[in-house]
Amino acid sequence: MSQEETKENWEKAYEKILSETREILGEIKEKDEDRRETPRFKLNSGQVWIKVETPFEIIDLSKNGASFFSHLPFPPGNILFLALDKAFQIEAEIISCDLEEMDDLLMELRYRVSCRFTNKEHGMQLVVMFKEMDKLELIPS
Repeated sequence: MSQEETKENWEKAYEKILSETREILGEIKEKDEDRRETPRFKLNSGQVWIKVETPFEIIDLSKNGASFFSHLPFPPGNILFLALDKAFQIEAEIISCDLEEMDDLLMELRYRVSCRFTNKEHGMQLVVMFKEMDKLELIPS
């Protein structure tokens, strides 16, 4: 199927939704009171994922995975993508997410998130890149 045919199919499907809505609700205002250019629809249920690019402080790194601090929880089992200077991206699965006290006096809490890379070769490449940037220090196990 060509791109043009695919686009046409999407447009037909959308027009069908508009037609069905008109049958149920009557004529749709193309510009409603909040000045939207197209009609909007209320969802009964549904979720979307919104990608937010936020830097996180990495605690440690190996070719198998990494740990970082976050103010937001990351549920175990979820997949995320770590990016290095927007040039290299690596997929990782969240293994654990534990709330830790950072400062007794200020009662500051953050999540310690541990993840495992889905591709160990990419993990190895990430370790090498951090070393080349002189940002890698060996820590005792």
